Amino acid sequence: RTIKKDLPLTPYGIRFLSVEKQVEIPLDLVMLLGLHAIWRSRMAVRHADVDARPVRMYFIESICRLKSVYATLVCAPDWVSILDVLETLKEF
Repeated sequence: RTIKKDLPLTPYGIRFLSVEKQVEIPLDLVMLLGLHAIWRSRMAVRHADVDARPVRMYFIESICRLKSVYATLVCAPDWVSILDVLETLKEF
């Protein structure tokens, strides 16, 4: 009945974030970035940061960082263009 506070980011625990592997897009990575954005936003509010932002802004920041990492590769994967769509995520 209570939510576990610790997310088990271990080889055993990470498999519970599994998604169907029909495409080569690492959707589990996008899910983890989303969870990290939720955590960052929550911690910013908890610690009363003056620059606390919505989850969407933290998520976009993480996507931009991931996109810059893949930009350094000589042969970028085909799915990198999807990061452009996530980078321009509108408020809902």
